[in-house]
Amino acid sequence: MFRPKPPAVEPTMPPAHPFHDARYGVTFTVPAAWELNRKDSEVSTFNLDARSVAHTTQLRAVASIGFNPHPNSTFSGAFFYFSVTPHLSSAECSAQATARDPRTASSAEIGGIPFTRGYDEHGGICTESRDEIYTTAHNNSCYRFDAVINTFCGGDVSGVQDISPANSTPSAIACRRSSTPSTSTPTKDSSQKLADQGLLAITFPSRIV
Repeated sequence: MFRPKPPAVEPTMPPAHPFHDARYGVTFTVPAAWELNRKDSEVSTFNLDARSVAHTTQLRAVASIGFNPHPNSTFSGAFFYFSVTPHLSSAECSAQATARDPRTASSAEIGGIPFTRGYDEHGGICTESRDEIYTTAHNNSCYRFDAVINTFCGGDVSGVQDISPANSTPSAIACRRSSTPSTSTPTKDSSQKLADQGLLAITFPSRIV
């Protein structure tokens, strides 16, 4: 007797979970549906996505989203990178955010910590990748967070809408210089968005051991 195949089981959505970098004392929450890796090349290509990093920059973690939150758009993927460049001055750290065209920088204060914000985008006939860059100098190191949004060209042909930075970048980051994790909920701000699916609450150490 012919029996129809059962519907494919969708992969389980990863729940929100904490990440802690013991070396640099940074703690943040990875939102639900995002997966975390400690090594590049498993799910990402850090140096191709974050094109203005220094050769001494150390990738500490990368989060990637496991599904398309905008199915009727040109969205094709997203990565959230946390990296550190040791022995970098405040000016050199800020310069990373504006090292590539259009070299436009702005300031963003997140949880009382000042960030330099810039962006880099590239592609052929359309913008295929946009990197929202946030940098801050702390304890003689440059802490950097990149929200990379990838899209595909040809939305006008396939009938989907182009995705814009306003509706593709992740939710606000809350940062504190503290030795204990932050439990407060940050205020959303359009200039501080860094994840679609939840909150990245980041805690900085008062000092690096």
